[in-house]
Amino acid sequence: MGAEQFVIRVAALTADAAFRKAREHALYEYGHRGYTGTIAEKSSFDLVVPLPGEAPLACVDRCLDDENHFCQNKWGPAACVDMGENLAPNRKERLDTFTDEDLIDPNRPVDYIFCFFGWASC
Repeated sequence: MGAEQFVIRVAALTADAAFRKAREHALYEYGHRGYTGTIAEKSSFDLVVPLPGEAPLACVDRCLDDENHFCQNKWGPAACVDMGENLAPNRKERLDTFTDEDLIDPNRPVDYIFCFFGWASC
């Protein structure tokens, strides 16, 4: 079996709530059969803290490029970076950068955004 890289941004009050939301969405979209190559294959996550001065998405890229980072293990936990509050002066512009895969509700401005990423079995 192979592995597929995934990156998904989710808005929620906590990282735990965001992880549950992301897994439930992936299970709904891809089914419960296993080997989906999505976050549905992950049972846990570990937080990753960006280096001083590093932007959250740059941290995601750095970890995905590092062959020795734990997120490279398709059987290990997902990685998670806290991207900050969803409430910001440039909120509309920020929301425009997300994709349909991201679980962001523009009507809930007090959520935080968490980015989950890694490799999953497929």
